[in-house]
Amino acid sequence: MTIDTLTYGTYSNVGTKNYTSGMGGFGDVVSYNITVSMPPITVIPKLFGVDTLVFSRNYLVQNEK
Repeated sequence: MTIDTLTYGTYSNVGTKNYTSGMGGFGDVVSYNITVSMPPITVIPKLFGVDTLVFSRNYLVQNEK
């Protein structure tokens, strides 16, 4: 499992290169990308050439002031 965090000063900066790494400060908007990679549990994905299953979610959170 990997968790990547990007801190944006405001919502208008989300998705731009105006970010820093880490949890951010009060009032900052933080983007969390949580990714879980694992081998397939059954044989069915391997029949289609899938060796690793990847589940990924993005969450936007604004730190409270």
